[in-house]
Amino acid sequence: MSVRRFLVVMAAICAVNLCSPFAVAAEKIPLAGQLAAPLTVPKEQTDMGPGLDFIEKQDGSGWYTYPAFYLRHGLADDVELIPLGLRYRFYANKEGHQAAVKARLAGMADSSSDEAFYSWETAVEGKFPAAPELAVTYGIGNYRTEYTKGTFADVADVSAGVLVSMGKMLAAEIGYAHQFVWGLQQSNADSVTVTVFWNAAPGAVLTLATTSNYLPKNDSFRFYGIGGISQAYTLGVMWQF
Repeated sequence: MSVRRFLVVMAAICAVNLCSPFAVAAEKIPLAGQLAAPLTVPKEQTDMGPGLDFIEKQDGSGWYTYPAFYLRHGLADDVELIPLGLRYRFYANKEGHQAAVKARLAGMADSSSDEAFYSWETAVEGKFPAAPELAVTYGIGNYRTEYTKGTFADVADVSAGVLVSMGKMLAAEIGYAHQFVWGLQQSNADSVTVTVFWNAAPGAVLTLATTSNYLPKNDSFRFYGIGGISQAYTLGVMWQF
């Protein structure tokens, strides 16, 4: 075979390989699981784990540490059990847009010798992909505290954020929320949250979140809103089984 014929044959082979649908494309970087994860865990899956909350009070009394416990259990693919409540994913399409609603009893206690209060939380949450490594999140919620004497306080919350995947093991979410109180006193506040997710091992996710709250100086948020919290850090680990 002449050199000229050899070069022609090799060029034809290369052209076929480049144009073939079976040609191997450059492998994409695997994305962190948080980006495409459903808003509710699958049926019979349980996510649970311990955590710690580090909170700085607005009144200048310093930092406080509280234990935390996280729990999610799939009753069905679109329904999950959360602490003292449920989350239901009512919308999901093939493009990846999801939306869910949650409702839970957030707390109850005696606020004085002759009065008790009950707090309820309801919210709509959503997530949709905006790019291969980026998802947009949003939420609209209501935190209502009812007192046995017939008074109440409502806190409304509107939030939005972006979730960025930085490879298979790491993701981060940056979120902004605006809250306002009505019922007893009217007021508003803002908060910014940054959360880092580290897929430390198969079925285990370590999270670190920091939240900065920008509160008004009156008492409405101090007692009926987000508790006069100036800064908060949350460290936790979640196992799936």
